[in-house]
Amino acid sequence: MKVGLSTSCYFTKVNTEDTLPLIQKLGSDRFEAFLGGMYEYQEEFAKQMAARQKDLGLTCTAVHTLGSQFEPQLFASHERQRQAAMDVFEMVLTSANILQAKYYVMHGSLFLKKKGFRPNFAYIGERFQKLCELADSYGVRLTLENVHWCQYHEVGYAKNLEPHLGDCSLGYTLDIKQAAQSGYPMEQYLEEMGNRVCNVHLCDIEQQGDYVITSLPGRGKFDFKHMANLLRERNFDGAVTMEVYPDDWAEEDELKNSFRYLQGLFEL
Repeated sequence: MKVGLSTSCYFTKVNTEDTLPLIQKLGSDRFEAFLGGMYEYQEEFAKQMAARQKDLGLTCTAVHTLGSQFEPQLFASHERQRQAAMDVFEMVLTSANILQAKYYVMHGSLFLKKKGFRPNFAYIGERFQKLCELADSYGVRLTLENVHWCQYHEVGYAKNLEPHLGDCSLGYTLDIKQAAQSGYPMEQYLEEMGNRVCNVHLCDIEQQGDYVITSLPGRGKFDFKHMANLLRERNFDGAVTMEVYPDDWAEEDELKNSFRYLQGLFEL
């Protein structure tokens, strides 16, 4: 395993394309591109990013969008809504292909109806089959991330969805902080994701009453050694990415120290 950094660590502090030399300076040779809106989904933007990426000798492991802009509509029952969202999705896949990203990280639908709501897994499975087919044609693997306020918001979702996926290539992105915020142990998500887990987001956490407090790796209470061992037991060969909130750090040396801390645990 090799640890990378998400450009989202710099969100609101540095423009996405300008994070690449900073990520290299921290000692990473790989990154996940968080694309923060329609401007950054454009093919021309991807080409500019790819040129800087090549000059710096960096690998893009995944792309991640501001999915609430269009991803929920990928599952809409209204055909025009779906097609409009598909147009944006394909735009991002084109950019992912230009960046040579292996994965697309999806949030999917928003989890708004919290009482008496049961997803239509048969329909969702059909949609994922079509979405994966399109992503595959661009050389990108679609992954669904566990996010406590979105589609995969609780343990059991992947298990219920699995019978409806057929032979589609859907993968999963496991997010540590989101697992804690959902109230379920990370291990339960990892278990039900099974062999489909191919991307992991790392951030430190600490429970303070009803709140999950995030921090730089090494400053909270999360057992990263245990996490690394679990992945090794599974012969995990996907992407491992440090993804922290910009408010969790002030100086770049703080990012560097946490990144090196993770390297020491995951890159044995």
